[in-house]
Amino acid sequence: MNDEVPVVVTAINPWGVEVATLGDGERGFIDNLKLPADSTPAVGDELTVVVLDDERTPFRASLLDVDFAIARKPRTAYDYRLLKAPWGIRITFVAEVEPFSDRRTAIPVGHGVRVAHDLDEEQSAAVAAGLALVAKEISAATAGSPVDIVVHSVHYAETDFQIEGLTAAAVGWATERFALPPRRPAVHFDRTTNRYVFDWSPKLHRLYGARASNVDATAVEPGFADFRTLIYADGGVDLDDVELGVGIEALSADGSLRDVCVLGAGLEGWQRLFRAVPAAPWPYELERNGERLAAEEFHVEAHFAEVAAGSDISVRLSVQVGSVGFDSFLFEPEEIEFCCTPANPEDTTRFMAWLAEVCSRRVILTYESSTGHADAVPIREVLP
Repeated sequence: MNDEVPVVVTAINPWGVEVATLGDGERGFIDNLKLPADSTPAVGDELTVVVLDDERTPFRASLLDVDFAIARKPRTAYDYRLLKAPWGIRITFVAEVEPFSDRRTAIPVGHGVRVAHDLDEEQSAAVAAGLALVAKEISAATAGSPVDIVVHSVHYAETDFQIEGLTAAAVGWATERFALPPRRPAVHFDRTTNRYVFDWSPKLHRLYGARASNVDATAVEPGFADFRTLIYADGGVDLDDVELGVGIEALSADGSLRDVCVLGAGLEGWQRLFRAVPAAPWPYELERNGERLAAEEFHVEAHFAEVAAGSDISVRLSVQVGSVGFDSFLFEPEEIEFCCTPANPEDTTRFMAWLAEVCSRRVILTYESSTGHADAVPIREVLP
């Protein structure tokens, strides 16, 4: 499957081209649909084809550039990680793209995209749901050529898994594999059920990630002016208090979490933070695998080296600024992320200003997200 083999054309018939491999003479067939429109092989021509289905006799092959491109891309692994609470989700999703084969058992998810796997029923539904979300974009990336996404494995620890995370992992894998625009859910942790809640609502993406239940998403086109008009048309919010299309209530408690992020922090940013925390004007707590320790005892570089090696480590840094508690779980070195429930806008802004000064980096406040924040539209930002 997906091998490129040299063949010689042995016959031409109305429905396709018969070929035989050079050397052992194994018979193959190229359907007319798999022949380039501007090229007609002749008997005796020597060609290189890509094998689409080697379980049939004769084997099925293609001469289309899109099938060669798919065949030459190896299976890829995507690591989905989410940590917004005392426990997180980590899933490694391994799959590859193969040309459509009518002999393969696969589930259609729309736009000529199918998914094949050996997963259980619940996992199957979660993966299919994720790929269905981006099926249209996958079809555009493959120039409309039908494809099968073959899932080889899904790896996770039972303690770091929630089935909805598999949907996000499938979307993340497809986004990287086909170079699609980012598609991320809004995620918050429901402490009453001890579960993550994923929201793939289109309006969250069309409205810069804002939560606006009073807006008809079908009526909104992406744009700052339209967003402001629709969200605040019923009054109650002074438009002078609106930043980047998000109102002042975005800085106040509504039951959902916010993320405070130091962008491009790297190890240097984390080291600056841990040097500054002991002298900060607010109390802090630091725990490693449930044990309390002082910030001076914690080694950032060693921690992230252990994380990269796959060690099962749980670290939580909490800072209490007035009425707002900020929690960071030190999940990755690229950016510093604290989640919070914004009970007081002034306390949130004070903490952001302190982070910007300490880390000498741009700090933003966003609605909670499961992935990086580099391309997020901020609710508020503070520059160093």
